Amino acid sequence: MVIAERPDVQFAGRSILPPDRGNLMCALGFADAALAEAEDSYEKCLAVMERCLGANHPGAAQMHRDLAYVEEAMGRPREAEHHLRRALAIHSAACGPSHAGVVPDLVALARFLLSHDRDREAVPLLRWAVWAYGSIHGPDAAEVTELRRVLDEVETSLTAAP
Repeated sequence: MVIAERPDVQFAGRSILPPDRGNLMCALGFADAALAEAEDSYEKCLAVMERCLGANHPGAAQMHRDLAYVEEAMGRPREAEHHLRRALAIHSAACGPSHAGVVPDLVALARFLLSHDRDREAVPLLRWAVWAYGSIHGPDAAEVTELRRVLDEVETSLTAAP
């Protein structure tokens, strides 16, 4: 499933499955050298943060997510996925699986998987996001409804696929 085909998917007034920042960086003309410099900067920041606060500090999760966007822009999906999974692991361990801070990590990883035609792997993450956000804001919250709509769309496309 190509995310660019789904610009209408909204979460809290923003696209839930936006084109990833990495591809946006490429579209804006970031040169490979600029991406390499960004990667180096994020890696240094992450190393300092992990040394000072610990590898499992929630602040490190955002660095992992930012690094994932750079890695994807550099054509390194394996590394990007690693950072997205690490961000999710840190937030869910530090804050709990139903914390609102986990939802952006779930959505980022689901978006990544969907953009790499790994829809089946994205479904449990979307279900988790629906549950986590719904447990905080209630099952009828607009964001929960939108997440459910995306989940239904993905599940429908999977059952329709040969």
